[in-house]
Amino acid sequence: MNTILSNALDIIPVPGTRTDLPAGWLPEIQVSPTLEDLLKKVGPLPKESLLLGQAEDDLPVLLNMYDTQVGPLLIAGKQSMAKTLLLKSIANFVTITHTPQEIQFGVISQQFEEWQDILPDNHHCIGVFGNSQWRDRLFIRSLAMWLTAQRQSNQITLVLIDGLEQLRDWDETTRASLLTILTYGPQNLVWPIVTMNPTHDEMLASWLGLFKIRLYEYGLKWDKPDSQLYVPDIKWSTPVQGPWFMYKSKSGWLRFQIPLMNNDWL
Repeated sequence: MNTILSNALDIIPVPGTRTDLPAGWLPEIQVSPTLEDLLKKVGPLPKESLLLGQAEDDLPVLLNMYDTQVGPLLIAGKQSMAKTLLLKSIANFVTITHTPQEIQFGVISQQFEEWQDILPDNHHCIGVFGNSQWRDRLFIRSLAMWLTAQRQSNQITLVLIDGLEQLRDWDETTRASLLTILTYGPQNLVWPIVTMNPTHDEMLASWLGLFKIRLYEYGLKWDKPDSQLYVPDIKWSTPVQGPWFMYKSKSGWLRFQIPLMNNDWL
């Protein structure tokens, strides 16, 4: 089973689940699986696991939410729906596999309509917060206050921020609250998962050092080698289509596809 480790994003097999691949082996790339089909295929997962996708060898890519050393997760990508689809896949996975008492999530997005299919009767969802009446800022401040109040709970909270660019419009108090969540959240089972578009904005770049785990939309190229998010021109042996992501492991760059609810990649 694939597991994301702290310090460096990596995939390792549990003994007996993976065999050595012959030289020259090329995977048969399938259409992105639905979340329901992937869950049936992999069977029950540990409760501490957050499913991110399916690797090229068909094994699941998992985040251990009890590993407090991992830190917040950054999803960098082009201006497309892929980053939002990954966030929604995570929200759907939580809704299907856990109770609201085990995991809840809150969403910060300026595109409320993109989350309408997640919301009906979803008791896991704290809310979808946009900039209307400062709802996004109030949510971030409240969550930071909750953290600093020496929270005592085994419930996991996911903070899904669809667009790091939104903090440009936030006041200093809200930015300081976000810094508290990014710095101390995971060790208190509060997991920030944040997306961002390609940018050379110096203010946003100053936040990137807080993210140990970085997922990149497949095909993304960062054109400045000195950038903290530099992605080299990788020569993959097999082309793929649909919502794929990649990350740098100890053994090199690896990629995985995200499960969809209805195979509705646009």
